[in-house]
Amino acid sequence: MKAKRSGKSARSGHLLLRWALIGLAAATIGFFVLLQAVRMGTFGALPTEEELRSIRHEQATLILAEDGALIGKLFARDRTNVRYEDLPQHLINALVSTEDARFFQHAGVDGRSIRVSSAPVGPRP
Repeated sequence: MKAKRSGKSARSGHLLLRWALIGLAAATIGFFVLLQAVRMGTFGALPTEEELRSIRHEQATLILAEDGALIGKLFARDRTNVRYEDLPQHLINALVSTEDARFFQHAGVDGRSIRVSSAPVGPRP
């Protein structure tokens, strides 16, 4: 003989599902309200696309001799702009090794590497 499922436990399951859906809806609505508040400038003005494109990083002031030789640098932060093409290959390889092996084959999120695993995280024995 099978035991009948109690009506009370079925109702509590429906109630739990209902509250979970209400919570999910509230979180979604809250996210979009927050997004709209940011766009409207509630938390301060956002920079325009043109302002973001024209950002110039502070660079060191070079002091040159009359013949063009570098005498010294003055800086608050010593920065030098470098193009990607000027980076040594071993530096690029080191940066990519901290990311993932397929770094150049995806658009930023590697779907193959996102896996749900029940294995514990940490060093293997």
